[in-house]
Amino acid sequence: RLCPQKDPDFFIATVKLAQAQGLPVDFHWLGGGDDAWQKQLEALGVQVTGWVSHGAILQRMAECDVYFHTALWESGPLSVLEAAQLGLLLVCRSIPAIDALPVHPAAKDAAEAVQMIAAIQRGKIPDGLATINATLNDIYNFPAQRAALAELYG
Repeated sequence: RLCPQKDPDFFIATVKLAQAQGLPVDFHWLGGGDDAWQKQLEALGVQVTGWVSHGAILQRMAECDVYFHTALWESGPLSVLEAAQLGLLLVCRSIPAIDALPVHPAAKDAAEAVQMIAAIQRGKIPDGLATINATLNDIYNFPAQRAALAELYG
């Protein structure tokens, strides 16, 4: 969503830095919301999908190489788990919900996000990023969650 929680300004700052460095990266915002933010994104060449179905979002995510999570606050970021299931490299902003997951390194600011994206673009995946998906998929899958709930309520 284009809303304060997802912090499009962080995304915009990252896009601007990446463009200033000449990174050949296409940015997409999957979702919709605030028209003013959408216009800012589109002015930077970011493709904004607008509101589409969950299935359509997953299909668009599957066409990407990197999932960039910019939320300023979050409780349980399901989109990060969905991106891991799709095998996307995760570039996530460091917030408590992300820091509680085995998603490391996480970007503290737009400059660190650009460094991670640039490294991925050059084929030099930062330490830790290559193994995050396997770890997340091992922990957060239906059988593991079912077993954890059964044990909790056992």
